[in-house]
Formats: sequence, C-alpha cells, structure tokens
Amino acid sequence: MTPSTGARTWADGRFEFPNVSPGEYVVQATTGKPGGDHEGEFAAQFVTVNGADVRDVLMQATLGSTISGRVVFDGDPPPDRRQLTIEPTSADPDRSPTGGNIARADVRQDFTFSMQGIHGPRRITLPRVPSGWMLRSVTSGGVDVTDVALPFGNRDQSLTDVEVVLTNRLTQLTGTALDSRGQPATAFTVLVFSTDHDRWYASSRFFRRVTSQSAGNFTVRGLPPGDYFVAAVSGLSVLRDGIDAWQDPEFLDSIALRAAHVTLTEGATLSITPRLITP
Repeated sequence: MTPSTGARTWADGRFEFPNVSPGEYVVQATTGKPGGDHEGEFAAQFVTVNGADVRDVLMQATLGSTISGRVVFDGDPPPDRRQLTIEPTSADPDRSPTGGNIARADVRQDFTFSMQGIHGPRRITLPRVPSGWMLRSVTSGGVDVTDVALPFGNRDQSLTDVEVVLTNRLTQLTGTALDSRGQPATAFTVLVFSTDHDRWYASSRFFRRVTSQSAGNFTVRGLPPGDYFVAAVSGLSVLRDGIDAWQDPEFLDSIALRAAHVTLTEGATLSITPRLITP
C-alpha cells in the first residue's frame, strides 16, 4: 500500500491533488469520528490518472449504516463488560475508513451495543475480549455472519439484531519445537494459520503468532476451532519485513507444506512437537 496524501481543500467543497503520477487511485473523504462509536460521513471514488488532469470528480458523502445488537455468554459467570469492545473491522481499506476513523462500541450494562455511520465492507470483530473468553459466533437475523465481510453504507444495510456469542471453552495448543538434530529448540517463532485460504485475510482471527518461552515451549490459546498449519520458524527473522508481514498469502503458501497440521476443538488442549523450519 502506498502512503496516502492529503488534498488541498476549499470551503466550497473543492479539492485538488497536485503532481499526481500516472496510476490507479482511490480518493476518500471523511468528516472524522464525532464519537467513539460513531463514524463520520464518508465517500470514496476510484480514479485513473494517465498523464492528463482529472477534473470534476464528484464525491457524494453518506451518513452510513447502523449496527446494533447484544452480547451473549456461553458460560458462567459473565465477564466484566468493560473488558469487551466490538469493532466493524474494514475488509477493504479502499472502500471504508481505516485506523482511528473506525468506530468502536463499548458494551452497555445490559450487554447491548450500537455503532453508527458505518461504510464499506466490514467484519464484526472483537479487538478486546475478557481474559478466559473467545468469540464463538456472530449472527444477524438468525444467519451466521461470523468472519463474513458485510456491506454497509446505506440505511437499508443497517443491522439491528446482531447477536455476538462468547464462550469460555477455549482451545489451547501447546508444544516444544525440535531442531534438525531432534533436540528441543530454545529460540523460535510459532506461526499458526488456518488451512482454509479463505481465512487468510489481514488481521484474521485464524492467524496467531507467538514466541518461544524461556524453557523452549509455547502456548497458543483462544483460536477458533478448526484445522491449522503450525510452523515453528527459527529466530525472529520472520518479522524482518514488519510485524504482520508473515500474513502474506504467498509467504504462508511457501511454508505450509513444511508445517505441522493440527485440528483444534472447542475446550480441548492439544500438544505437538513441530520441527523448526527456515523460511
């Protein structure tokens, strides 16, 4: 992703980007968040620059959609609601605000929540979850929309019956990595990722990275049940291109065949001894 650039703007709504190189661009306009759970008006327009000035680009901002619902707990007692945050994470940064312009809803005392002004494809996620709990499902109108990129932007795309279910029956994966001599390794990074390519998207909850503990073992808690690749990578070299660079699908494909394979089930603990690999 290329760095974004701000435009010159005028009080009558005009804007201008000078000295733009040829290429494909998206122009975004937002009023910014008026509140933590309320995104501002937003518009996005794709533009092709081929060496000539591009004039009269019209951008029509909209108020966006509303998302509201309730959190349900599968397990007793319910955790402290103040430790829980719900977010409509962007599934396409071209068509929706990103970063600090994304709404975050705190859960009320009656375990309801709401967010306003939502634009573009989003996944309903939980960036903050109480210790000992994990997301089980998200439904709307009785339909499972967990991990689904849902369209927002218009009032008729609003959701008012979202049910977010949390469970305290966590998955747990433990183990010790072995080096080329079959001896326990002491310094490595463990990458866990779903075997389903459709779940290989940025910040997927089916991704997890942990480093080895001092004794050379590792523990991964709270992944959704399912099938996973587990790759123990020597040292921290996998982070050299950025903390999340390992999530690139091309890189994951390059290590998948050398990774261990596991199936995680809800509430169960699984132990493995993967072999160290070098990317």
